[in-house]
Amino acid sequence: MVLSRNVQIELLSKDHYGRIVGMVWVRKPVFWPFRKNVNLEMLKRGFATVYAQSGAEYGSIGKDKLLAIEEKAKRKKIGMWSLKGSAYQSPAEYKRKHSG
Repeated sequence: MVLSRNVQIELLSKDHYGRIVGMVWVRKPVFWPFRKNVNLEMLKRGFATVYAQSGAEYGSIGKDKLLAIEEKAKRKKIGMWSLKGSAYQSPAEYKRKHSG
């Protein structure tokens, strides 16, 4: 979706490590007047989850809409939500399991 495309990052904030937290937008083709939100597309396709921990930013889309999109992908068993049993591990679970 982003390979060889003009990508724009909408800066929402920086986290306590100085990393950018933002929304990613791409135009297809470059001069097309409409942009696609890569964050939303990843959620719709089951390639991402909504980060709901402390310091999370959701931009103008809002947490509720993002969670609804994620829930729809879960119900449809799309992407990672199609994995069986305990094959899926949330980022928070992974971090707890592998930290310190």
